[in-house]
Formats: sequence, structure tokens, C-alpha cells
Amino acid sequence: MALAVASAVLLALGMLDIISLLSHAPLPDQRLRNRAQLMVQSLVRGHSATSLGLLAPADRTPESFTRGAYRFFDHDGVTLPALQAPIEQALAALVPDGHRAFVAHDVSVLNFSGHQRKEDLIPVGNDRTWGYELYQALVISEDGRPLGAAVTELRNSAGILSSQSDRILPFSDHLEQTERAVDAVEKLLPNRSLVHLCDREFDDLALLRHLGDRKYVIRCQHLTRGVTVHGEQRPLWQQLQRVKLVEVGEVVRRVDRKQERYQLWVGDTAVNLCGRALRGVGNKKRKPEKGVPLRMRVVVSELRRAGHPPLRWVLLTNLPDSAKDIVAAYLLRWRVEIRHPWCVLSRVSYVGQAHRDPVDQPGVVLGSVLRRASGRLGRAIRTVESEPP
Repeated sequence: MALAVASAVLLALGMLDIISLLSHAPLPDQRLRNRAQLMVQSLVRGHSATSLGLLAPADRTPESFTRGAYRFFDHDGVTLPALQAPIEQALAALVPDGHRAFVAHDVSVLNFSGHQRKEDLIPVGNDRTWGYELYQALVISEDGRPLGAAVTELRNSAGILSSQSDRILPFSDHLEQTERAVDAVEKLLPNRSLVHLCDREFDDLALLRHLGDRKYVIRCQHLTRGVTVHGEQRPLWQQLQRVKLVEVGEVVRRVDRKQERYQLWVGDTAVNLCGRALRGVGNKKRKPEKGVPLRMRVVVSELRRAGHPPLRWVLLTNLPDSAKDIVAAYLLRWRVEIRHPWCVLSRVSYVGQAHRDPVDQPGVVLGSVLRRASGRLGRAIRTVESEPP
């Protein structure tokens, strides 16, 4: 039920006619479209202590409703691209031509270590944790409101279940996933000013070259890499020591259900990256690759608070915006983590698609996933409603 990934929250925010979108989803027949509508409505309402994850309508028992949901997931005609289609239509409507939107790329770990009978789990997090990896490219509006996942992919032992393909894709690495997602989002939302936001695990020279002229803000991880400034080569960390920071305002950060205020200090410099891309060199899958030099800005930011060590970020970008605005764009990731329940909800469809196997107990597995997902959705919606704009 990948369509619930975005539509449930969009419905809660009063932003779209979800029922209309689902009624035109490219599913095999109207019966399946009706089932999709009921499931989305149920997820928005939440669940009860006696429900098996989804809160059934008044004319159905919880058990029959949950079984119907599993039959929906297990239908051969219910493909992930078909479920993604309503989200793509919604995103195209929510981001008008000529407007800016942000795209946050991230990987989440789904811990299913307690499910001993699942045969498609992969090691995640550490040697003792087993589950799945969920990758998403989340579209965010100009004012920082999450709109929906343009790309969703779940990795299991067979490969990648993708919203962009009706077959399982091979897994290489998360950087290749991001390159594919960047191309897909740019194709989905042409004539928009898209800015791709990535954490430091995506600091990769090959990815930066793949982005090219497309706009991005990526947290820097490799501070020892060589850069060229006015024809002189030096390590990036050495160049950053010359950057003067100035105070530009205040940032409110939520920590352990409370808000903490920090003073924001920023500065920036311009550098050229001229080295070889080293992706895959360590495991001998590839050789270092030459590429065109990249001209970019490096924005340094510090969040300072009396009695605490500063929180320091180094951001790589090709945006012409002020250093303060670039930091603000990166900070959108904080709000996304709080207001991103479909990151949890999407496991419902993708794990459901992954387990067409008689070894599993569908009602138990699905019920467990849906109970957690619907509970998280309710808490997330309450968070959205209580937050100031």
C-alpha cells in the first residue's frame, strides 16, 4: 500500500482529494481501487486495542478486513509502480511549474530481528540486527512541508523492491540508488527548481558529478580531500580554517521532546574538486575514475549554545543562496524526521510485497506491521497539528 505512504498524511493535512486520486489509480479493477480507499481511510483513523492493525469499517470485522488487506497486497496486478502513480500525480499538482521544492534522500533501517521465520532479511545496522533497508526521496515544499515520497525502495535479500520498477532490481550501493532517484524525480517534476538534500553518507565525488548542474546541499564527510583554491592545492580542512564565521540568527532544535535554542554562525568559501572518484575502489569493484573539475561552495555552520560544544556542519552546494538560507534548507531534514510517518507506513506495502511466501503467517506479520504503522501515523499527525507553522 505504497499509496498510503503520502496520501494518508496529505489527507490529514487537508491538501488533496485523496479519494479522487485513488479512484483513478492504475489498478486492475474497481474492486481493488475501492479496497485501497478503505485501507487509506482506516490508516488515517488509527487502530484500536482489538484491531489487527487496521481499524475496520463498521460493517466488517477486524479479522476479515485485515485478510482483505493482505489479499490486496498479494494480488499479482497490484504492482509497486501502479501504487506509486497516485503519489506522482499528487506531487505534480502540489509543486507548480517554476516553483522550488526540496528532495531529501535518506536510508532508514527497519528492524525485524524478532521475526525468526522471515527468510529474506538482511543484516542492518550492526551484526546483531536483521531487517530491511528503506530508501526514500521525499519531496518537500518551499515552506518546509513534506509532500510525499517520489521514490521508495526497500532492500531485502533478493534485491530492491522499487516504486520505479515492477521487477526486483539488483543492489549495488546507496549512492547508485540516489543517482537513479535523482533522475526519476527530475523527470517526474520538470520545470521546477529542485534542490536535493543529502546527509554525509552521500558525500561522493561520482554522485556530485552525476548531479552536475542540478542543485544540491550535501553534508560533507571527507574533510581531508584535496581541493584547489586560486590554483593552489590544499586539504579541504585547511581551507576551512580560513573561513570567518558570523552570527546570523537563532535555531530551535528539538531534543528529547523539548526545544533547545542555539545561535547560528555561518561562513563560506569556494573551491574546485579535481580528484578521481573512488567509489568501489576499496572492495576492488572499480578503478579510480577521472572526471571534470567541480566548482562549488562550501558552507560552514555552527550551532552554539552556552555550556555546550558547538554543533558543526560543513555543507557542499552549488546554490547561489545566502549561507544562512543554505543551512536553513539542510535543517529541513529535522522537520522531516518528525513529520514523516509515511516512512513507517511504506513498510506495509513493501514488506507485504516481499512476503508472498507460504512460510509466513500473513495475518500475524501484517497485523504486527500495521499496528505499529497506524500508531505512528496518529502520533505524527498530532505532532503536525500542534507544531507552529
